[in-house]
Amino acid sequence: MSVRGDSQRVSLGSRLREVRSAAGMSLRDVERRSGLQSGYLSQLERGKIAHPGPPVLRAIADGYGVRYEDVLSWTGYAITADSPSPRQAAAMSAVAALGEPSEDELETLTAIVNLLRTKRRG
Repeated sequence: MSVRGDSQRVSLGSRLREVRSAAGMSLRDVERRSGLQSGYLSQLERGKIAHPGPPVLRAIADGYGVRYEDVLSWTGYAITADSPSPRQAAAMSAVAALGEPSEDELETLTAIVNLLRTKRRG
């Protein structure tokens, strides 16, 4: 397991802004989903608030549609070698929003991922 130094660590706010942008959400959208004020979220994304506590991080995860464990990792509460990037977290969140996929949905998702991999190589 490797832990990045502080100079290489991406701020929580930057990650959240990237996740929100990738998902096409506004701060108001995140406010509705999280129960946190958009002004607070704006300060968080701008790095004015750097270390919210675990209960707030849970609301942040809900609001931004990412896993709580990932948000904990991004703030240094839990560091893993294979934490997903903000875009990976947004993609996993989009899939998780489906709930338990049917066998057909799972096959379709697998086909989409394989198509995207092929496009990247080509």
